Amino acid sequence: MIKIISFIVIMLLGFRGYTQNIYFGYPSDFKNLIKDDKIIVNIPFHRDGKFVKLEDFDMLVSLLGIKQDSKIKIEINLFMGLADSDLMYCKSLARSLTNILKYKYVGENYEILANGNNSPIFARRKKSRKLHKKHNTRMEITL
Repeated sequence: MIKIISFIVIMLLGFRGYTQNIYFGYPSDFKNLIKDDKIIVNIPFHRDGKFVKLEDFDMLVSLLGIKQDSKIKIEINLFMGLADSDLMYCKSLARSLTNILKYKYVGENYEILANGNNSPIFARRKKSRKLHKKHNTRMEITL
């Protein structure tokens, strides 16, 4: 009996040690974020493969400044039409984001990836194309 209880306690502690929190939108306090946490945000306003408003990235710059000791991965996912055009447009947005971060932030503790439409969150309702596209156009920030 003691072995079973000990095993259950060790398993629960083990699961707690490998948790990942997912935030939809930027959290109010960046200091509580731990390694492998993920922040999912809408892609800021863009036109012709470029981001328009620099102030849309103030929260991202703040996060990069606070978490200087870790490498942050920023993934851009876009579901608009054809796979090739989505990937090309994502790469253009990634270049635009790189230029913005070089202008607004001096560190280099980030990596920007353009995924195109290769990593959907939900693909359960393929009949509803609008729903599928709407929920999968996003920017993921992984600590």
